[in-house]
Amino acid sequence: MRYISPQVYKSIFSGQKDVTIHTERKKLTIFFSDIQNFTATTERLQPELITQLLNEYFTEMSAIAHEHGGTIDKFIGDAMLISSVTRKPRVTVPTRKLACRWRGACSAGWLS
Repeated sequence: MRYISPQVYKSIFSGQKDVTIHTERKKLTIFFSDIQNFTATTERLQPELITQLLNEYFTEMSAIAHEHGGTIDKFIGDAMLISSVTRKPRVTVPTRKLACRWRGACSAGWLS
C-alpha cells in the first residue's frame, strides 16, 4: 500500500473494484518533482544527513500524494513521479493542492 493511494488499495481489496486486465482510456495527470540544486547541495553534506533529508522528503511527498489520490510511479534519485487519474483534461484541484503543499514543504527550509 505504500506506492498506491489508499483509495485504490481499499477499492481493490474490499471487492468494490474488479481486478481484471483490460484496456481503458482515462485522462491522467503526471506530477514530477526534482529537488533543485540537489547535487551541489549533497557535495557539502554528510551521507547520513542526505539519507535523512531524502527520507523526510519522500515520506512527506508520499503522504501528500496519497492524501490526494495520487499513485507513486517511481523514485529516481532525488526525484519522484506521481500519477493521478483525472476526469477533466486540465490540472485538477488535487494536483494544484499537491503542488502548493510541495512548495510549502520546500519553503519550510528543506535542503536550505
